[in-house]
Amino acid sequence: MRKIIVSDKTLCSNMGEKANSLLFREKIAIAKKLDELDVDRIELPYIIKEKEDKIIAKTISMSIKKSSIVIPCLLSKKSVDDAVECITDNDKTVISITVPVSTVTMEYEYHKKDNGMLDLVKDVFSYAKSKCENIEFVAKDATRAEKDFLKKCITVATDCGAKSVTLCDDAGVYMPSEWEDLVKNIKEYCDAKIFVQINNKLKMGVASAVSSIISGADGVKTSMLKSNDLNITDFANAIDVKGESLEIETNLRTERLKTDVRSTVKEINNNKDDSVDGLVVSDKYFYITKDTTLDEISSYVSDLGYSISAEDISEVYKAVKNICEKKNSISTKEFEAIIASHADQVPSTYHLESYNANCGNLSSSIVHIVLKSQNDILNGVSIGDGPIDAAFMAIEQCIGHHYELDSFQIEAVTEGKEALGSAIVRLRDNGNLYSGNGVSSDIVGASIRAYLNALNKIVAKEEKYEA
Repeated sequence: MRKIIVSDKTLCSNMGEKANSLLFREKIAIAKKLDELDVDRIELPYIIKEKEDKIIAKTISMSIKKSSIVIPCLLSKKSVDDAVECITDNDKTVISITVPVSTVTMEYEYHKKDNGMLDLVKDVFSYAKSKCENIEFVAKDATRAEKDFLKKCITVATDCGAKSVTLCDDAGVYMPSEWEDLVKNIKEYCDAKIFVQINNKLKMGVASAVSSIISGADGVKTSMLKSNDLNITDFANAIDVKGESLEIETNLRTERLKTDVRSTVKEINNNKDDSVDGLVVSDKYFYITKDTTLDEISSYVSDLGYSISAEDISEVYKAVKNICEKKNSISTKEFEAIIASHADQVPSTYHLESYNANCGNLSSSIVHIVLKSQNDILNGVSIGDGPIDAAFMAIEQCIGHHYELDSFQIEAVTEGKEALGSAIVRLRDNGNLYSGNGVSSDIVGASIRAYLNALNKIVAKEEKYEA
């Protein structure tokens, strides 16, 4: 029977608002539970808040009896030094270095081409090997990397002393058969242990993991979460059923796994749901920090229903990074505002010339809007349930078309009597969502500008297709 290594990432996943607020003792409880379940490796979060995170990492490391500890770091000597400071037992610690290997990620994150990235990998991995015996190479976005470059990168890392290699499907695009081919290809030239980090976006995580193992993968990355990570309970159940016929096994204590994971999560979630098997992240809530990756941002944009270009996703990613330098995280609502403000910025086919709104508690609201489109002046007058409802219908009069209003949000963005109002409008056209943002000291004006911002994006896309 071949033994499969299980490396659990629960403590370093994007776990949503509830999990992000885990108390120190709760993090320790999860780590101890994983250790009791005989998980081979427990992966810690990146070191962000140096003093606090290093203390947490050292405490968890000292509380673990059997499992190895994996300390992740970025491709830099400074990050390696931070990880080394957390080591309490050299024999049970792995320093895991994440390396972007697809063209889009390495050029965006490190501004380097192939040769420059290979030089950096050699430099950092040689340095890491001098500090720690157990080094792991994590190939970020491996499923979208050029095969020749991926081979060179892995070869350089293993030549420098990396004992294990993790292949990541950050985009969530790989089918089980594709995982099978990828692992076979890597095993032909790599003697290091091969791990697969499956993205369960296509809901074929277990099948992909098993296909990878059949092809020679030595280990998998799992999580307690109901997320895009490979769920540890689902994987254990599959090995329990098919392990003997496939001649594979794990160290996991499968007889207690489901009950213990459930009870641990239930305690953390304050007993609010008896049916959970993992930490549940709301379908429309994303906890976004400065460490959220470009691929995660792209996935979140898609999950919210937007279809925007790779260039615009990069702009959204930059804006998220800038904001998260000033605050720890941003909410879903703030994220939508960023999408509206930075994605699909297009010329104004329709420009607001003026508007006039009359409303009161004893009469219906009436809004007159004047728009300019090229050299044409368009007028619209409408009555509505309120000034914003009337304004949107007046715009539809001007353009002669109705678009489905998917959502509408307003809020104050500054304080005081002269507070600015921000509005976000989402219009749906042919199944696609277009988000517009408007800011004004008048909330009606902000709403009109937001609607026109979204409208101009629709028009721009239609003109692009016609061209």
